[in-house]
Amino acid sequence: KLVGNSSQEKALYFRNVLLKDALFVQALYREYQELSNIIDFKVKHTFDYMQEIIKDTTNQWDHLSKIFTKENNLGKLQEITLGAGDTHNGGKSVSILKFSCGKNVVYKPRDLQLEKGFYDFIQWINQQERENSLDLRAAKVHFIEHAGWVECIEYKTCETSEQIKRFYYRTGQLLGILYAVNGKDFHYENIIAQGEYPILIDLETFLHPDLHTVDKNNASASMIANEIISSSVDGIGLLPSPIINNKTNKSVDVGGVGAEEVQVSPFKSTFIADIDSDQVRITKDYGLLGTQKNNPNLNGIVLKSKDYLEQ
Repeated sequence: KLVGNSSQEKALYFRNVLLKDALFVQALYREYQELSNIIDFKVKHTFDYMQEIIKDTTNQWDHLSKIFTKENNLGKLQEITLGAGDTHNGGKSVSILKFSCGKNVVYKPRDLQLEKGFYDFIQWINQQERENSLDLRAAKVHFIEHAGWVECIEYKTCETSEQIKRFYYRTGQLLGILYAVNGKDFHYENIIAQGEYPILIDLETFLHPDLHTVDKNNASASMIANEIISSSVDGIGLLPSPIINNKTNKSVDVGGVGAEEVQVSPFKSTFIADIDSDQVRITKDYGLLGTQKNNPNLNGIVLKSKDYLEQ
């Protein structure tokens, strides 16, 4: 029986008293055996994965220090934050490593040869003589066979309107590169505005082969239209890209230089409601999509890409 004069007090009693009672926990695990199995697996998996991060980072310490610091010294590894991005290789998540020198480095549990190739490609482009082009930036990378480390790109605001214009001009240059290689899925979570530099931070779909094409002689008008859109710059995801729920006509913008404001998702998602009460339950509702770090900011104002179409 839960003890308390309110739903909140009863929830606190469950967490602070019952879950610390060994006999209660044993009975709970006997009744919910699969829950116990999942918790055991999750704890062991997390412990093993953190050991893997520490081992990999220790073995590559000298390389990482040279790549990610000017002083060639990262210092001590102080903190590991799991769950900072997508999961790979059996549920291992992108993680943030915090070092005593003040630097954060992103650890990704997958092959990062593509990211390193993109970084080298951007350096090569910057060395070429090009008319009407600005320099670009890419995240620094170091990789081993099964994992890699990526520069943690920090969001920075702009100080002048000219920097804003250059941000969108550079975005156009990136758009041209992505179109040339059929890049996809560069939505608002995969780009960070570092002052006047738009920087791509997830390149898993940088090279995207089209394995299926529409037979225009037998396809419907909508199928043909979708393929035209998908094969155009609109299909990259970098431009404002609305996703529409056709049943409700509600939409949300997830474009790389869109999503400037908090939005209501047009699709219902699963949530835990009343988590701080004894009425806690799983429910479905329209969630909020918060703003990210993809748009430039001037004097505390997030600017909209539609106002810079001429760039």
